Amino acid sequence: MFVGISLGDNDEQARRFVAQKGLAFANGRDPGMKIAHAYGVSGTPTTFFITSGGEILGRQNGTFPEGEFVAGLQNLLGYKGP
Repeated sequence: MFVGISLGDNDEQARRFVAQKGLAFANGRDPGMKIAHAYGVSGTPTTFFITSGGEILGRQNGTFPEGEFVAGLQNLLGYKGP
């Protein structure tokens, strides 16, 4: 599952961004920056690969090449647990 979190935008700005980018995955706002602080996010975009059990398998600050993104997804999908 992909989830986008908007940092610092109001509702209208967040909706406009989602529409302009044609994003088809769930998106929400973090108006109090609680999620950003909990995960140590200092800039956008920041991508996390998180297991269904909540374990963070990878993190990327900023944009990264498609191949690295695919490798992160493959790692996540192949994860067998502790």
